[in-house]
Amino acid sequence: QSWSTVAAATEPSPTADGVLLGGDLDGIAADGSTMILSSSSGGSELETSADGGVTWSRTLGLASGGTPWSSVVFLDPQDVLAVTSAEPQVAAGSAYISTDAGQTWTELDIPG
Repeated sequence: QSWSTVAAATEPSPTADGVLLGGDLDGIAADGSTMILSSSSGGSELETSADGGVTWSRTLGLASGGTPWSSVVFLDPQDVLAVTSAEPQVAAGSAYISTDAGQTWTELDIPG
């Protein structure tokens, strides 16, 4: 019935090599402190902010040809599920889990 702002994302910051981080805001923790951006341009990346969008770091980078992300969901404050779309001519979809609020990721083995 009503909405309130819990965090305001800032412009993503440059990495050490000068590349700007950025993408679609796909996941946000219930308290607004942790946010995850997904991007897919040449590769598929997830960038994470643990401080409400003040600073960002790339936490997952796939050399996937830019396969889009279909979903990035916080299951609880620490567990995050990220799924890439299935692209018939590029690759089958993949799923990744983080148990530390998006700081590290493990690919899930999903049978064929």
